Amino acid sequence: MRIRLILAASAGLGLAGSAFGAFTLNNGNATFTMLASASSLFPTSNLSGADFRPEGGATTDQMFYYNWGVRQPGFSNAGLTAAGASSITESGTGTDTYTHTIINGGTGPAGQSRYDAVTTIRLTDGALPGAARLDSTLVFTASQGNAGPVTYQLFHIVDNDFNGSLNNDQFNVTDTTAVRGTVVDTLLTAPAVFGEFEGLGASRYEVSGSSTIRSRINGGIVDLNNSASFLGDGGYGFQWTVTLAPGESYTARSSYNLVVPEPATAGLLITLAPAFLRRRR
Repeated sequence: MRIRLILAASAGLGLAGSAFGAFTLNNGNATFTMLASASSLFPTSNLSGADFRPEGGATTDQMFYYNWGVRQPGFSNAGLTAAGASSITESGTGTDTYTHTIINGGTGPAGQSRYDAVTTIRLTDGALPGAARLDSTLVFTASQGNAGPVTYQLFHIVDNDFNGSLNNDQFNVTDTTAVRGTVVDTLLTAPAVFGEFEGLGASRYEVSGSSTIRSRINGGIVDLNNSASFLGDGGYGFQWTVTLAPGESYTARSSYNLVVPEPATAGLLITLAPAFLRRRR
């Protein structure tokens, strides 16, 4: 499992903030954990450990990386917590909803393109065995002190590993307007594993290899490439292009549904999974 490598590597990165901690969300049987303290939760790094278990406990981790990022005019893509901020706070650890708040974040001096960012992650256990959902919103506000309107690029990047395995996940963007898509494990068919991802109103999207999609947060000035299909060890990303006047806000929304059925119910859930995921939007 690559998650264990993250903990060792991150310790040597010198990321801002306190020593590495974690927050965990719980709802029903489902658990979701981010392996970072609040001050380094969304870093400019391809190492941002996430642990997502629809049935919790000792069941298999289904995710490797979960990150939000931003590009300000004249700067490279970066994690939300990459630059100095007046304050970073968090709430909701141990519940089903976590909130992370950045005040006066970003690169550059006041009066240019700084921002406030409130990120919320909500975990919902599914009604069917092996099903769970992650919903995340980023309320992004241009600082009141900015001199005028600013165009930002917002990013949400996820690298998921079905049953901790590599090289056999098939990603397809099925709706380029919404934007939404599906991911399945091409080898694990008994039981089958099915996921659905959505970035509501995203300007751009990408499904690509694991290291490639994760590098979008720390790969210089780069946009997502609108690739719609990928087979292998991969992940997905969304990009929103927004122009905001001083004090104006935009809400980016992303969701991820996952069904990892038990063998006894696999046949039923293969049939019901798409309808189940649609109902839970």
